[in-house]
Amino acid sequence: MPQAPPAIVYLDHASTSWPKPPGVLAAIRARLGDRSPLPPADVDELCRHLRTLSGADEETRCRLTCGGRAALRDLLRATLAPGDHVVTTVLDHDAVRDTLGELESSGVRTTLVGLGSDRQQVDVDAFRAALRPGTALAIMPQVSNVTGAVQPVEAIARHCRARDIPLVLDAAQGIGRLPGVFTSAGLAALAASTHKALLGPRRTGFTLLSESFRARLAGRADVVDTAARAALLDLPPDEGLAPALLAGAIAGVRHFLALEASRDINARVAETLAALRSVPGLTLHGPSAPRGRIGIFGFSLAGYDALELAGRLRARGWWVAGGTQRSSWLHEALATADGGGLVRISLGPGTSPAEIDGLTAALITAAGERP
Repeated sequence: MPQAPPAIVYLDHASTSWPKPPGVLAAIRARLGDRSPLPPADVDELCRHLRTLSGADEETRCRLTCGGRAALRDLLRATLAPGDHVVTTVLDHDAVRDTLGELESSGVRTTLVGLGSDRQQVDVDAFRAALRPGTALAIMPQVSNVTGAVQPVEAIARHCRARDIPLVLDAAQGIGRLPGVFTSAGLAALAASTHKALLGPRRTGFTLLSESFRARLAGRADVVDTAARAALLDLPPDEGLAPALLAGAIAGVRHFLALEASRDINARVAETLAALRSVPGLTLHGPSAPRGRIGIFGFSLAGYDALELAGRLRARGWWVAGGTQRSSWLHEALATADGGGLVRISLGPGTSPAEIDGLTAALITAAGERP
């Protein structure tokens, strides 16, 4: 008789949370085929929660989107014009890299800032030096989606404010895992998804815009994508997002807020670090101590290509990510691209100590079986 497939232990919450709470699936099913808009009170509730989790005030403009990548892409296209200069980092997602690459053909100029001496955080001094009188925008992630390293947002935000340069934050991995910094850092805009820590369905995300940045944007008619600009400024918050997905996003955030474990989603970082360090031949990238990181871990194992090792673990029931995690710039900086990237595990609210121990045992077994 053929063997039954192994039970899956899901450790890829940086891609999307799984399993989704039953209330999320029920909310989606209830709206399938129904194209009527959701009650404005529900949309307002979701935006209120997203502002609070992001550390934004109630005057901040909330725009719901078809995912975090769409939020980043539309934000860049709606705010940059030919001749503009933008500063970005090697830690940014390929959604930023690809969009800026397209915009360069329209005359947008880009400066890419690398890592500091610790090889974990963006180089703050280099970022400051890259800001200049022609800089129209700066963008950075709150957390590395490959290594889990928390980035120096406040320090970079101070340099941007001193030069009156708007700073955009990609909070896809930070939202729900770290305190919100929108107002305290003086951010111009923030983009994130609601399907990772916030437990909503895939293809749901949002953008926040400060009032001052909206006013600046309203005065520009020369941006590359005037339709995206109009959407950010004028259309209702939920325009263009399928009602079923929006209902699922609302249910996910409600569940997150009610789930005490989600408030301490980083609780198992220390034991995971200790477990990974016990595996022979494993090289961990990112902070070696719990401070300065969240529950995302990128690593390699001697003798294995990243995709090969990820495939081996998945075949044995451990659902991990392998490859570049859509962070091509960072893998070039870490010199891990030639090895297929890294294997990544990311913890969720239900990840247990027993699951961490089981993965460690599977990695030790793989180390002993290395080609």
